Amino acid sequence: MSCLTSSDVIFKTPSEVRNLNMDFSLLLEEGVTISNPSISISPTGVTSSNESAVDGIVYFTLSGGTSGVNYTVVVSVETSDSQTITGSGNLKVRD
Repeated sequence: MSCLTSSDVIFKTPSEVRNLNMDFSLLLEEGVTISNPSISISPTGVTSSNESAVDGIVYFTLSGGTSGVNYTVVVSVETSDSQTITGSGNLKVRD
């Protein structure tokens, strides 16, 4: 499983289904948890599914996309201390 962060670029083909994660654990104070992960992808064409949050890490699955298109994946979570944290990463779809 690959970890998606703002400095990384993840590559996939249009037919691949990839399990990814984004780690927010280093941004959390001790005892703070995350919930309600939300994934948005632009431009449209890639689908996110199976979103879950465990121990500060958001897990999700990406499928689809058009070869030659670069996508931005934005992951948002709510924290138990009433914050909203957002991270993003880059996805390149290539044959």
